[in-house]
Amino acid sequence: MRRLLLLLFITSFSISAHAQKLFIDAANSSIEFEFRSKDIKGTIAGLQTWTADLNLYNLDSSYVSGSVAVETIKTKNFFRDKLWQGRKYFAKKEFPRIHFTSTSIVQDGDVFVVTGKLKVKDQVRTISMELRRQDEEIWGVTSVNLQDFGVALFKKRIDNRVNIKIRLRIYNPASLGNN
Repeated sequence: MRRLLLLLFITSFSISAHAQKLFIDAANSSIEFEFRSKDIKGTIAGLQTWTADLNLYNLDSSYVSGSVAVETIKTKNFFRDKLWQGRKYFAKKEFPRIHFTSTSIVQDGDVFVVTGKLKVKDQVRTISMELRRQDEEIWGVTSVNLQDFGVALFKKRIDNRVNIKIRLRIYNPASLGNN
């Protein structure tokens, strides 16, 4: 009986020791975007309210949720930035943040497919993105058409397709004290 209890204890300890619960370091993460048809690149910052519970051994209970500030849209053109942030497009006063909340995270080989709800202005759409982990980063890309969210920056629908590159710095709080 003692051996059985000892075996159960060792087994449960080794399982919990291998669990990888990861958190996002929003201050050192970034989001870049590109309108390829218009050769316009930029960033959006203000990653705040990011919460995540990423357990690589229990993805069913994992989630990512957060938002970015519309006022941080930067394209290296001050006038364009202010125009896009204004009432006609992203309407930063009425809708100061763009929100994302995952609804599922599944692993497909070395890729994590994150599906969730993206809210731009008052429009919510389901999107998916493929993410990969490399050392202390999770990175990936997705593409959305802003017209689907009521934001038509350009006349042609194809020109409103934006590629989004996400780089999230991650850490495991259990490893912070092991330096």
